[in-house]
Amino acid sequence: MEGTKCSLTHKGGTKEYFITLMANAQGKAIVIRRWGAKGAIGQVKVSKFDTVAAAERDYEKEIDRRQSGSKGYQITDQKIVNVDAPEKLSLIIGRTVFPKIGGSNVKHIDPNYDTGGMREPESNRDDDDNYVGDFQRRVKVDPDAVAAAEKAEREKELDVLRSNPKFGRF
Repeated sequence: MEGTKCSLTHKGGTKEYFITLMANAQGKAIVIRRWGAKGAIGQVKVSKFDTVAAAERDYEKEIDRRQSGSKGYQITDQKIVNVDAPEKLSLIIGRTVFPKIGGSNVKHIDPNYDTGGMREPESNRDDDDNYVGDFQRRVKVDPDAVAAAEKAEREKELDVLRSNPKFGRF
């Protein structure tokens, strides 16, 4: 198995981005992306590919995108790695990241690898690739509008009670 690893650092020095391409002799490949604050494990995303050429295009496209002016990352290290033994796969990918990529992704590039005990990563995307996490947007709230809405709701509830002919008799 062969791969390419690339490390990028944000120009501010507080963020890092790592991308790894691993391919097997049968032409199956995965691209592992890891990003976050410097020194933290951060987030991990894995993409599977049935051809090495498609994986290489995705790998190069992501590196180019990260180095574009708006993203502001610079390559700090890039190297080619060879995995000559299955137990070295976790060392190449990284011991902290390897459990997060999921057993099915490891089986994609090495069908004989023992993935017993590996959990599958939880997806925060639905079938249409829309984010479905518990992210809530902050909304500016006008206190006067909130008070007026609450007052209107109370008045509406009182109107319902007043419409009852027996209201207030007991």
